[in-house]
Amino acid sequence: MIDEFLQREIDVGSFPSAVYAVGSSAGIEREGALGQAVAVPLRIPATLETIYDWASLTKPLVTTVLALQELALDHRIHGYTVRELLTHTSGLRAWMPLYAYDDPIAALLREGPEYERGTRVVYSDLNFILLWSAIPDFLAKARPIGGIINPPPELRPRIAATEWGQRYEAKMGGIKPLREGLIWGATHDGNSFHLGGGCAGNAGLFATACDVFRMAQAWVNAELLPRAVVDEATRNLTPGLDDARGLGWQLPTGSAATSMLSPRAFGHTGFTGTSLWIDPDRDRIMVLLTNRVHPCAAPIAMQQIRGEFHRLALEDAVEIRLATPADAASIADVLRAAFADYVPQYTAAAMDATVLDTARITERMREGPVWVAVHRGAVVGTAAAVERDRGFYVRGMGVLPSARGRHLGQRLLQTIERHGRGRRLFLSTTPYLHRAIELYERFGFRRTDAGPHDLFGTPLFTMEKEVP
Repeated sequence: MIDEFLQREIDVGSFPSAVYAVGSSAGIEREGALGQAVAVPLRIPATLETIYDWASLTKPLVTTVLALQELALDHRIHGYTVRELLTHTSGLRAWMPLYAYDDPIAALLREGPEYERGTRVVYSDLNFILLWSAIPDFLAKARPIGGIINPPPELRPRIAATEWGQRYEAKMGGIKPLREGLIWGATHDGNSFHLGGGCAGNAGLFATACDVFRMAQAWVNAELLPRAVVDEATRNLTPGLDDARGLGWQLPTGSAATSMLSPRAFGHTGFTGTSLWIDPDRDRIMVLLTNRVHPCAAPIAMQQIRGEFHRLALEDAVEIRLATPADAASIADVLRAAFADYVPQYTAAAMDATVLDTARITERMREGPVWVAVHRGAVVGTAAAVERDRGFYVRGMGVLPSARGRHLGQRLLQTIERHGRGRRLFLSTTPYLHRAIELYERFGFRRTDAGPHDLFGTPLFTMEKEVP
């Protein structure tokens, strides 16, 4: 459905190409590439390896990370606090062609103030240019976080082209365009191109959709910043004002692009046609990269396009929730299908103890929590746990063969881990479940010598994980 929708938008001229990646905190589940990454003067098809100019996705994914790693929120930069700059409440106007001034920062400080600080939210590139100016060795520190700055010439065939000349900015700033040819392999943003050596904090990074997805995962999983900082950065810090902002992130406001998202969602967009939105309540990460400014930056209904993309991505989402007795028959069907290939390796009694009937599944729900993974109203995965031996015993885990590849096993384990935080997790498995064992090992389980070693004549071994 997503491919068909994006292809229709390409056909009507909304953008020449689009690459997307949709999934959960566990990984990508759906991805696709459509259209022409370069449409003029030659045609180069988009692929999953096509590199896009992120534009303002640079703000939350890189500049915000560096600011929160290096600067206190109350630290002042030319009189503005880091908090004001990250939340766009500094009072600075939205944009200036700083490259048209001999002293760009002096011009920003002189002509940038437009309203009383703290009284409005005005999304402004100037805020992030000030942050960039305050972080020493910005480019060197940005590169390890992710993305590419100043792509080398050999990558150009993989890069989606943007505007023919810097005409949109020139018209907006009332100046002569400083670039006349096709912008291809260089940052589209004028301030980042002319002032920042490719990146001035507000824009400038390049990456594939997969790369953007991986950086979003790093945010969701608190890999770059402590969990408390991530939670603070992604909540509404501008209540009562005219936009909802966290630290570097935008929050849903009921717009055409975000009305379908949960209140705790957060994301950002980029002028070149890029967007990233994360819905933690549904465990969804949605990346859409286009080069809608190629070959010219014509007005299109980009917010509506993003909204429909989000709607389709959410429609295809898998929800993890606690099971009810009404799910018992579906859980039995999932377990039967998940273990069907292993019937020859199991004794009949061992298989009967693994693939439970509806009555025994209902009884298990009284012993401890049972979860289900639900896709389009149908149960496609399940897992259960029970308190035992000063820990949390994981059991009854299975995924329909048709639903494999969507990281459901990892998501179910993450759900169990959150439920049992602070307690040891352990499970028993047979040596025949190779995919499951690989998943357990990736998730941090390690084999132990503890029993049991046999399930009605079928060999078993135990794996456990200490949860901090």
